[in-house]
Amino acid sequence: MFSITGIIKEAYKLLKEKKDPVKGIIAHPLIYKKLFDIRKRIYTVIADMTATVAVTKEPVTFSERVKLDYKPLAVGEAWGDFFECGWFNFQADIPEIYKHETLCAYIDIGAEGCVFDEQGAPQIGVTGILSFMDFFGSSKGKHIYRLSEYKNHLDIWLDAGNNGFSGVSTGFAKLKGAYVASVNEALLKLYYDYWTLFLLMTTVDKDTERFVSLLQGLKEVNCILRKYTEEEITQAGNVLSALLAETSDETFEFYAVGHAHLDLAWLWPIRETKRKAARTFSNQLSLIERYKGYVFGASQPQQFDWTKELYPALYERIKKAVSEGNLEPQGGMWVEPDTNITGSESLVRQVLYGKQFFKEEFGKDMRVLWLPDVFGFTGALPQIIKKTGMDYFLTIKLNWNKINVFPYHSFIWEGIDDSAIIVHMPPDGTYNSEGGALTVRDSYKKYKQKETDCALMLFGVGDGGGGPGEGHVEVLRREKSLKGLKKVKFSPAIDFFDKLNEKRDILPTVKGELYLETHQGTLTTQCKNKLYNRKIENALRNVELLAAYAGEKGYEYPKAQLDKIWKEVLLYQFHDIIPGSSIHRVYVESTARYEEMLEELKILEQSILSYIAKGKTENRVINTLPYPRSEYHKLEDKWQLCEVAPFASAKCAPSGEIFRAMTFEQRFIESDKFRIFFNRDGSIKALFEKQTNRNYAGDYLNKLTVYKDKKMFYDAWDIDINYTKRIKQYFRLVSFENIIDGPKVIRRNYYKYNKSTLTQEVVLTYNSDRVEFHTEVDWQESHKMLRADFRPAVYSDKVLCNIQWGNIERSTKTDNPVDYAQHEIAAHKFVYVNNDSCGFALLNDCKYGHRVKDGLISLNLLRSPDYPDETADKGKHNFSYAIFASSGKNLIDKVTEQAYCFNIPLINSGYAASFDSLVLCDSKNIITETVKRAESGDGIVLRLYESAGRQTRAEIKLGFKQIAAYETDMLENNPQTTNLSTLEFKPYEIKTILITNKTKETI
Repeated sequence: MFSITGIIKEAYKLLKEKKDPVKGIIAHPLIYKKLFDIRKRIYTVIADMTATVAVTKEPVTFSERVKLDYKPLAVGEAWGDFFECGWFNFQADIPEIYKHETLCAYIDIGAEGCVFDEQGAPQIGVTGILSFMDFFGSSKGKHIYRLSEYKNHLDIWLDAGNNGFSGVSTGFAKLKGAYVASVNEALLKLYYDYWTLFLLMTTVDKDTERFVSLLQGLKEVNCILRKYTEEEITQAGNVLSALLAETSDETFEFYAVGHAHLDLAWLWPIRETKRKAARTFSNQLSLIERYKGYVFGASQPQQFDWTKELYPALYERIKKAVSEGNLEPQGGMWVEPDTNITGSESLVRQVLYGKQFFKEEFGKDMRVLWLPDVFGFTGALPQIIKKTGMDYFLTIKLNWNKINVFPYHSFIWEGIDDSAIIVHMPPDGTYNSEGGALTVRDSYKKYKQKETDCALMLFGVGDGGGGPGEGHVEVLRREKSLKGLKKVKFSPAIDFFDKLNEKRDILPTVKGELYLETHQGTLTTQCKNKLYNRKIENALRNVELLAAYAGEKGYEYPKAQLDKIWKEVLLYQFHDIIPGSSIHRVYVESTARYEEMLEELKILEQSILSYIAKGKTENRVINTLPYPRSEYHKLEDKWQLCEVAPFASAKCAPSGEIFRAMTFEQRFIESDKFRIFFNRDGSIKALFEKQTNRNYAGDYLNKLTVYKDKKMFYDAWDIDINYTKRIKQYFRLVSFENIIDGPKVIRRNYYKYNKSTLTQEVVLTYNSDRVEFHTEVDWQESHKMLRADFRPAVYSDKVLCNIQWGNIERSTKTDNPVDYAQHEIAAHKFVYVNNDSCGFALLNDCKYGHRVKDGLISLNLLRSPDYPDETADKGKHNFSYAIFASSGKNLIDKVTEQAYCFNIPLINSGYAASFDSLVLCDSKNIITETVKRAESGDGIVLRLYESAGRQTRAEIKLGFKQIAAYETDMLENNPQTTNLSTLEFKPYEIKTILITNKTKETI
């Protein structure tokens, strides 16, 4: 069954990557050889299986498989190309003499697959994706399917997918093996006893008594095992059992939970994730049913929901395992989303839908936010965690810092509003821990908070590796209390966090964001998805507001429809989709769905407005922001002045003004507020505020700069920190024209660079405080990065960056390692610098990556990496950004207002949907971010936040029917009576207000 020479060679390759094992394991070649000598005798082949296969481009369901055309397949033959799927049928006759033996099927299809039973329920996944511990399992990889009962004729169905390796085709998958074997259970136990102690021996000090006894014991077993008779196996087992019986007197304990981190899309399409989930869950349920006390954890309700829909019988097994405490639902969010790009309300909805699912399906209230692999964490997160009923946060990713080692593994994290939660980063630095003695030893050595006497270990293999294998569990259960090693026990993660919470008072504190010193390119890559995400978040905001108001008039709130859209939007915020780090197909499919959902929301919006207006049409606009607005809009090809109160609608009046202040000459354009002079390359030479004659341009503004974007190992993810030191190139201005269109004066620049073209309109509007840049680009570059660079006359040591639910201040210096490492920063609607007399803000409508260092403000517009999508960002794009510059101090309220107005335009309703202000607040820094129908269906929910970082008392007036107002948590629970006339906000505090006709006791 095994070639011992081949195995040793392959093992040596694997071990070379593990420096300590090379020293420890290979240093004892006779023990190492005996390990494999034992292993090759565990399974005895008793029958070969015949195989037939039907290959398809896309997955076919179990019920539809019988309609396919099957062909015979021999071992060694190829069956399916990259991302092709296949149904296999394996058959074998089993002699009756094996009726009372433990039997298994060995299946290696050279790809991932899942065995189904006769009723079409997944039973177990097979995969060759290896971890160190999988390699040293009783069978290399996950290819063993234990048969539950003897049958003289075996008939197995398997659903397969050839997913290549790391998003790259490895050619056609081949059938590598298919047979039935008997299992020697005594040798299986002996093997894991031997392997566990061998690993332990490599970790203990050679000068100790324990090392000597382990070495002598293993050598004794080598001498005993000659012919592998039952007597020899028993005798050898007794020697090993005595060594395993020596217990640990350590007080420190690792809490070990099985884990299979599953990216919902990455190097495979979303459709494949649904099958990966089935393979993983079936694998882990098999282990749970086999090993008492084993605990497996899984996050992301989205994958549970897919499993419920596609594999109901498997889902029932999941529910049973959860109820018995062996499968732990983890994390409070619908998916594990990126938290740099995902919007304010979206982060709340991630938790709302995530916790709601686990509560309704399993009766579990999630208390841990679980984001092991996300690329940095917004400073708004602690408040969201606290106000959604959670206390703890887990991640691994900060271990990936490139320059500064993150100083803690367990700590208190305080957000921008001072909300505090406990964070733990498992010290092994991975969510794919091996679990053996080497891992236990090294994890303890690395752990920076040893004084807590506990740490978490996440062991297994993710992303199609099927989670922990037999080897992980067999070794870890022997390490529970083993002399020479810290204690390890199977445990749900929540038990660990509650234990850590007992040591809360001794934990260090970190304040602000948790910045990841790598993967900054994900703030820009696949920018079309980022644009659509911003647009659909705004569209959902508008529709929910209008639907809530229409509901007061009898309109049936479209909750089911909105829930469905929200959940799909949340899916695309997954941390390898919206950051731009997935394969091409993921973006083709998600872009198409964004466009369809936006159209669906537009139709829904029109339906609501028609209902409010009773079908009557009219030239009317709707303002869904908390600011009064006076803007010019072109309606029916005529410029009209639209003056509308906050959260209200208004008729527009044709503008009879003659805009004499809007002028231009060859090198400048001018409005009533600004005069802009241009350089010959199209950049801005001077930006004068006419009232003060202040020039906001330093060296230049809006220089369209092309930087070399060096190919990186994580190409879509990373930007070379030294890119600014390389020679810069620029888009070349080919021609320009100046235009006046009613209240607007426009400088239209036409640029070219290599194969790329760009048209940009620099726009001044009458009575507007913004300079807008509307950009169309056909980008055809590779490993280049297009940035809009600004060197304003206004600058400061700190830049204020807009993030979810507030702002965060960051350094503009590079004179220490931390500031230097933060060369690319995330911001949502704006970045803002100021001095004692004026301020300069750069606004955007869909961009997130910024560099604000040493006098420069640079907005990352486009990248062009080639892995994992060689076409990333190539093609046509439309986006806008703007300057807001003004004299005065404390301009943050104005900046925030301008940024919101730039991002969320007035709705041209077309209907006579007339209503006065639905929400009015007397404080500009209190922003009503969300207005929606309550989850219960009774009442309306407002979500407001303080946006400027200052203590504020505010009064809220409503245009809704107001019976009673309650402040709740973000999930609309725990109502407390509140007074809308005297709402007290702490800096950056978020409040959720429920307006209802119910009493507190009946909510």
